[in-house]
Parts: sequence; structure tokens; C-alpha cells
Amino acid sequence: MMVIRPLIPAEFYLIDCSSIMAFSGADYADPDRLIAYRDKIWTHLETMLDSGRLKTVSQAWIELEYNDGESYERLKPKEGKLILPADDSTDFRVLNLISRHPKLIDDRQSYTREPADPYLIVYAQKWGVTIITDEKPLSERKGKRKSRRHMIPDICPAEGVRCIRLEKFLKDEGIIPLDF
Repeated sequence: MMVIRPLIPAEFYLIDCSSIMAFSGADYADPDRLIAYRDKIWTHLETMLDSGRLKTVSQAWIELEYNDGESYERLKPKEGKLILPADDSTDFRVLNLISRHPKLIDDRQSYTREPADPYLIVYAQKWGVTIITDEKPLSERKGKRKSRRHMIPDICPAEGVRCIRLEKFLKDEGIIPLDF
């Protein structure tokens, strides 16, 4: 009897580019925030990638290449394990999501890449998985950033998607201390 194994494990996390940038040191606002744990984080995430427990969408992969070339190069050999395969119904679902939450899209004309956030949310809905993000909801943002677009933590509750901050994920996984 032949056993057919699914291509995608039943339980995995979707990771946003913001999270990779935060622990890699490419986060310009606070590049050294997780420096003491950087090697441990990379080792853990690469293990998760190898076991299929960590995924992202192709739009986040492109965003990572643009914003954090060093992490992109480090993860490039694992690209096939990291990126979820495209789905025919995704674009329609993304357009519906954007129509319900238009502030999810950055309306700057200079922004030329396809935004990753709506795709992450749609895939998280489809697969029933959690998104790991380092983005802050509007309630935690200050100054100019407060008036900008809505981000993953602003939209997920309304869409029935669980998202967790990178630090919570790292604490839950035992990578950084609980009192970090």
C-alpha cells in the first residue's frame, strides 16, 4: 500500500518579512534588539523550515530580497521549502480582503512590489495557521507611523486569523527568555 504524504504539513506558521528583518538586524529602527539571540533564532527557524513548520508567501520573499539581502541570500537555498505554492483562488480572495480593508495597502505611488500582507492573511485563513509578524497594531504605533496603513495585527482579528508578535513566538518556542 502506497502512503501519500501531504506537500504541506498540517501545522505550520506563516512568517512575515518584518519578523525576519527584526531578528536578522536589518530592522533599521532597532537593529540590535535581538542580537544576543540571533544565532539561536536562525538555527531554530532553519530547523523549522527543514521540517516544514515555517512558510511564507512569494510576495514576502520578494519583499525580503528588497529589504534584507543578507537574509534573502541565507534563505535562498531553502526557498522551495519556505514559499507556499500559488493557488488559483488566491488573487480573488486577496481582492475581496483589500475591498473590505483598503487601508491594508500602502497607497504610495513609489511602492512597486505586490504587497505581502494581504496574501499572508488570505493564506493563513485558507490553511488555518498563525502569522508571525513584528508589525505593531495602530494602538501601539506613535507619531507618523500611527496614521499609516493598517497592518497585519490590525486586520487579523476582523478576519478570524491568529497573528502573534515575533517576541511572543520566540518566547513560546523557548528561544528567548520569558522576561525579555
